[in-house]
Amino acid sequence: FDDLTLQSYTYTSPVRRVSVNSIDTRTSHDEVTLMQKAIEESLRDQGPPRREYGSQILSAPERISQAIDASLIDTQAPYTPDRLAEAITESIVDQQERKEKDEEELEREIAQAIELSKQEHEREKREQLRLEQEEAFKLSLFKDRQKQREKEQQELEQDQREELEETNEAIKLSLQFEKCLSLGDEPKPSESTVNITIRLADGSRVSRNFYRTQQLQTVKDFIETQAIDNPDAAPDSFVIVSDFPRVEYTDLESTIDQLGFKKRVLLSVHTL
Repeated sequence: FDDLTLQSYTYTSPVRRVSVNSIDTRTSHDEVTLMQKAIEESLRDQGPPRREYGSQILSAPERISQAIDASLIDTQAPYTPDRLAEAITESIVDQQERKEKDEEELEREIAQAIELSKQEHEREKREQLRLEQEEAFKLSLFKDRQKQREKEQQELEQDQREELEETNEAIKLSLQFEKCLSLGDEPKPSESTVNITIRLADGSRVSRNFYRTQQLQTVKDFIETQAIDNPDAAPDSFVIVSDFPRVEYTDLESTIDQLGFKKRVLLSVHTL
């Protein structure tokens, strides 16, 4: 296109052969320039020198040739610079439309990928929440069962303690009755007896005559029998004492005579 005469130029394409004779040698400089600029702009917009076009590898001019042939194959229009520029424009527009379609398709795919990612994230959140709720329920159930077992164990221990206390109380009461029977009848006052007044643990007082030959253990047994009617009278563990002077009597095998008690004696129960 550098030569304005263009008298011997021939354009060749795979589809048809068009002679430049159809382009009048009087073609104006403006028309040729317009055609040349259109071709140059198309070549600039095509990107790399070679790209795929269908199943063939075509250069930019070959692509333009294909576009021109596709535009002119079904027409009988003269092969003029205007027609050539129109074919090139159609090719560029077609490529732009394909590009826009590709971009739209890419945007749709990106949007779908984002939506799928959101759905997956929501699903993971729901699954995590479900697992946390299950774990919390299991922990709560475990704690409830643990509390129930502890409560049952406490109730069992309480029942065992009460049963043991009842058993001990029954044994204690039985021993007290045995001691009461072993005391026999109270002897009448005489030279061989001593009257002993005892201040019990609850502050009450009892008196009884004892033979001088009886051991202090007999006096202690008598004190313990007072708890049959009054549990506070005699504690489980105590010692017999005299107040004036202060003396603790711990040798229960000693006889009353050996302890030097006079005709009347006042003793007290001291809780240990």
